[in-house]
Amino acid sequence: RSSDLCTILKDINHEGQVHVLRVVENVIKVNPTVGPQMFQPLFPAVFRGIIDGERYPVVMSVYLGLIGRILLQNTSFFSSLLSQMALEFNQELDELLGNLIEMWVDRMDNITQADRSEE
Repeated sequence: RSSDLCTILKDINHEGQVHVLRVVENVIKVNPTVGPQMFQPLFPAVFRGIIDGERYPVVMSVYLGLIGRILLQNTSFFSSLLSQMALEFNQELDELLGNLIEMWVDRMDNITQADRSEE
C-alpha cells in the first residue's frame, strides 16, 4: 500500500528515498492516469517538501520531477492535489501555485547540478 510507502520513506536515508521516488516516477511515466492515484498518499509530502524547500538537491529534483510530470500528464489529479494542499497551507490556489513556481525557479540551478553530478 502507498500509505506504507510513506512510512518507509520516512525511515530511509535520502539516497534510498531518491531510488524509491524514481520508481514512483517511472510508474507515472508508464501510466499517467492510474500512477498518481496509486501513490496518492505520497504526494502531499512531496508537495510539502517543495514548498518547505527540501534541502537535499537530489531529493528536491525528484520531488519537482514528480510534481511536474503530474502537472503535465494528469492535470485533474494535479488540480485536486493543489486544492488539498491549499487547504492544508491555508492559502488561495493561485498563491500556492505561485509559491510552487517560485521554489521551482529558485532551485533550478541546484537541481540541474544535482542531476549532472549523479550521472
